[in-house]
Amino acid sequence: MNRVLVLTLCIACHSTPRSAAQPRSAPRAALPAAPPALAPISPDLPTVSSDSPAFARAPHCDANECRLAVPAVAPTVAGPAAAASTSHPLAATFYRIARGATLIVPLSVVREAVGVVLAGEATISAGSESSLALPWTAFRATGGLVAISTARSAWSLVAVIVVEGSADPSPHAATEITTRALAEVPDLAWAGGGFHARIAFDGTLSRRASLEILMGSANGPVARHQHPGAWEVLMAVSADGSLERYGEPATDGGAPSGPPSVVEPVRDGDVMYVPASAFHAWHPAGTRPLVAIQSYTPPGAEQRFRTLASSPSPSPNPNPR
Repeated sequence: MNRVLVLTLCIACHSTPRSAAQPRSAPRAALPAAPPALAPISPDLPTVSSDSPAFARAPHCDANECRLAVPAVAPTVAGPAAAASTSHPLAATFYRIARGATLIVPLSVVREAVGVVLAGEATISAGSESSLALPWTAFRATGGLVAISTARSAWSLVAVIVVEGSADPSPHAATEITTRALAEVPDLAWAGGGFHARIAFDGTLSRRASLEILMGSANGPVARHQHPGAWEVLMAVSADGSLERYGEPATDGGAPSGPPSVVEPVRDGDVMYVPASAFHAWHPAGTRPLVAIQSYTPPGAEQRFRTLASSPSPSPNPNPR
């Protein structure tokens, strides 16, 4: 957060010589120090363990077949921003799948699923199509039922986001699976390497949702901002900080004044939602870098990462989300 120090100087309308007995004026107060430079972080995707205590509370499937109950993982959003939202267009969860088990994600022509295999190996199937996904493989599936199964790993850990969409007929309603190895997706870096992003799917592929990975320095804040008309979900793979959400925008459409209406701590394994157009900010605790799976619906806001990465000079107060 930038701090502004206002100095009020009293200047006499005429000057008089200072005698030896006159006290010297007090020294000016020091101006606030510039924000510290962000610690650069590695662009490499970290190794994630399905046995991590952070994911122990995630739902799991150790039966022959489990079915993802979409309403059970739909977002609940507190604060004034929730009242302005008439619907929740997406639901997200981490899920652990045991060897030999299959997670069924029910879809229809008005839904699609995007996600990431984080640990183990999983097979993504929809209709007659299937694809083997290794760790840090992003997937997108539409139409009918999507099956995520584990055959060779003891457990696999996946992040799944189910997105509502239009019922109008379109090519996106057909059964389709798209996978992308995130290690092969171009790394977008800015702020001197303090932030990195990889965009798996953007609006050129889907009208409904983007999917990207965001990584930030342990001391990398994100200033208060909004995404007009777009919901955002953040799935924290690694995090220690707080997400601040604010109330209604000012009458001129700008940022609301006053403190945040909701401050939520964010730790590994947490899933956070930001309603469309709600102002929000990220404040790290400074203990470890942020690694998050992120999605905007509808897509579009993810293009900010490309803009930031192409900026000629890093910003001391980046605003990546």
